[in-house]
Amino acid sequence: MIKQLEVEIAESSWRAQPEAMRHEIPPEFSTSSQSNTINFLRAMLLLGTVTVPAGIPRWGMSTNWAMVRYLTMLDESSPSLRLHPAISDLDPHLKTVLSDDWGVALSLQWLDSQFRYLQKENGLSLLKRLQRDGLATYNGPSKRRGPSKCPDFICTDKQGKLHIIECKGTQESKTKLARQLQDGRSQKRNVIFMDESQFVSQRLVVGVAIARSDDKWDSVLRIEDPTPNREKPHFFVKLSNLNDLLIELKIGTLARTLRLSGETQLLRKILRKEYEEYDFGLLSTRSTERFVNFAGEWQGSVERTRMPIGLLLNNRPIRWVTVRHGIRPEVLESLNGLKAIEKRAVAELSGRRHDVSEAGSLQQVEHARSGELYAAVHWGEAQMSDIELD
Repeated sequence: MIKQLEVEIAESSWRAQPEAMRHEIPPEFSTSSQSNTINFLRAMLLLGTVTVPAGIPRWGMSTNWAMVRYLTMLDESSPSLRLHPAISDLDPHLKTVLSDDWGVALSLQWLDSQFRYLQKENGLSLLKRLQRDGLATYNGPSKRRGPSKCPDFICTDKQGKLHIIECKGTQESKTKLARQLQDGRSQKRNVIFMDESQFVSQRLVVGVAIARSDDKWDSVLRIEDPTPNREKPHFFVKLSNLNDLLIELKIGTLARTLRLSGETQLLRKILRKEYEEYDFGLLSTRSTERFVNFAGEWQGSVERTRMPIGLLLNNRPIRWVTVRHGIRPEVLESLNGLKAIEKRAVAELSGRRHDVSEAGSLQQVEHARSGELYAAVHWGEAQMSDIELD
């Protein structure tokens, strides 16, 4: 499900930053290298995984809703990214939810296709974990919306430095998108570090204006680094070493993929703080199996869902969605040998590198393999999620 859209990079916004917050314009944003296509299927896979906190019970259904709900909402008659004509009949509130969801998913997918992020973590989940463990302080009102909310994602690039990302989405117009991006200036700066230059590579506000089937304009993705306003930041990360923060990122990723892969008992054993108390009354066992993809063998969950209404993609009928989440079997074996939290050991195991059968990094190969009917996301080198339509 590959769609076209316009991409706008507001280069002047990088030059307008105060010196302490100024970063270089990424070379990935040059006109010659940036992509004007978006993999919608992979975007929905990201939406169904990284946006839902690892502590939510009954995780399985939460990961599939994005695919089941949104795959049929594209206008398949158009090569560009457009909404299906029937979306015009949706209640305005539901249109807003769709815009928010697609803004988050499409923005992260496009950025990931350019930067090949090594880690992709939910911003609120990471910062709450740091606060819980005394590694961050919070100064401000507790809000999920508006200028006091956390950035949507904190990702790591190939150099191991952070990208702080806030995402927006609208169906109204490009003008409305521009206003939303200005509103995001506070959220991208709501977390600060002891040394900006050591920790952070980019602070980005990204948004998508999603065209309806009858709009005269095309969908557009716009990226800015808007000048922050003067409001006091709300999260202060007290870690002085970037590697210590990268370990915390890997811990969060591992907690999520253990739950996704059906390894709830192992999660409870080695990362008990990530296993919420209200989970204890639930059935904690889930069947797992071995499976293979282009990057090797995995152990985890396989869920196959029949779509309520089938699709016709490239003259091929599509009735089923298969979603898999897995961890390298040898990594699971090593993790089972741990008795409790050993953060560095857990992080080293979950980040262990593995060879792939093609040239290039695992992140490069996964993007090359993702297409109309298949998409994959690898969380580091030892954990994965993928989706296939048939």
